[in-house]
Amino acid sequence: MASGILGEAEKKAQAIRQSAREEERAVADEEKKKAKLEKEIIRNRTDADIARLETREIASARIMMKKQVLDEKKKAIDSVYDNFFSEMDKEIGREDLLATLFEAGKAKLGGADRIYVNAKDAGAAKKLCKDVRAKNMDGGVILEKGSESVDLSMETLRSLLRQRTLKGVSNALFGD
Repeated sequence: MASGILGEAEKKAQAIRQSAREEERAVADEEKKKAKLEKEIIRNRTDADIARLETREIASARIMMKKQVLDEKKKAIDSVYDNFFSEMDKEIGREDLLATLFEAGKAKLGGADRIYVNAKDAGAAKKLCKDVRAKNMDGGVILEKGSESVDLSMETLRSLLRQRTLKGVSNALFGD
């Protein structure tokens, strides 16, 4: 009887050990599946992050290229206007250009009490008006009569010309 009880106890112990091993294998398999799934999730996240970074880098590079192209176009356009005013100054002559601008401004105001010119043009301007004042500007003339004024400085003329012709100049240079 004792050997029967011992045999029975041994069988139960073996069944418990077998069950524990199977449960251990099941838990280990489950943990392996979880680890594999977690690894796959991390890989997918990493791949997505890499793709996002690559896309951002490509977009950034495209923006930089467009900016460089626009900067070069701006330089070319500025050069056209610079050359135009330089050639105009050479062709007409600074003194004749000053006189022409003075007459145009005088006609608009109905006279001129005072004019502002570049310091280099002050001598020529004194032939046109008694009250001549030097002003820090590239050239041209600003006329005043009473409280009214007409700005025909090179800066203003350049700005007006640019506003009115920029699209045409851009089309001529770049076909935009």
